[in-house]
Amino acid sequence: MNVRRGLDGLLVLGNNPRAATDVHFPFSLFPRPEVVVVALIQCTSPFLRPSFLDTAYSMMSGGDYDSVFSVTREFKLRWKELAGGVEPLNFDPSHRPRRQDWPGELVENGMFYFTTCRLAQQGLLQGERCGVVEIPKNCSIEIDTPFDLELARMQLVPHLFS
Repeated sequence: MNVRRGLDGLLVLGNNPRAATDVHFPFSLFPRPEVVVVALIQCTSPFLRPSFLDTAYSMMSGGDYDSVFSVTREFKLRWKELAGGVEPLNFDPSHRPRRQDWPGELVENGMFYFTTCRLAQQGLLQGERCGVVEIPKNCSIEIDTPFDLELARMQLVPHLFS
């Protein structure tokens, strides 16, 4: 995958051991004045497509957003645990929606984050003017557990031919 193709002014920073942590991303690595936009691309997202990054980059380049990140549309009825039970978070039980009757919710999937260098230097991934790139559910697997890896393997062959 050649992400550089068609992205004028792209500066790829080499691997830095300080960035290879599983705690948090060290945004202080971007004090360079020539860096305007920072893209954090997660290696735990094996179905990332160049077109997703192109879309995010174009959105950032347009000036309407200070951050753009990946999301997936979910159709899940969520509940909050309480000491004595649970309560609904995103629906009214007396008007329980069917999947086809509501637009669902956009859920951050962690595939990538584009943000301004100014926000990154403040340790922020998102600012006040967020845009999103909606990723198809079949491309939104994050590999964080052995189960996730097996799920990705099962999906790999059909994905290669889509």
